[in-house]
Amino acid sequence: MIAQSKIASVPAGYSLRQIVLHWIVFVLVAFQFVMGDNMTDLFRSAHGGRPTDTSASWAPIHIAVGILILIAMLRAWRCVVSMACPRRRSSTPRSSGWRAPCMPGSTST
Repeated sequence: MIAQSKIASVPAGYSLRQIVLHWIVFVLVAFQFVMGDNMTDLFRSAHGGRPTDTSASWAPIHIAVGILILIAMLRAWRCVVSMACPRRRSSTPRSSGWRAPCMPGSTST
């Protein structure tokens, strides 16, 4: 069970960073969804299907937007992890090796 002090430390709303990342990912995924048929046509024509009038320049754009989605999602994941497992400020240097996982009820040194 999660201690009351941990529940009290959770922010009530979303941060500006989380909101901005959410809408960036939404716009990028919506773009990919709308352009999905173009990618299907390009893939089929490249593998012996019927020719398409879709420009081949959409393929690198599709890849670049996909990479941007990946970067934004990794950034959002890092934001969530940093909120769930805040770094402890201590005067002693960190020990080498892996830190214990940040889970309710676990103790990390």
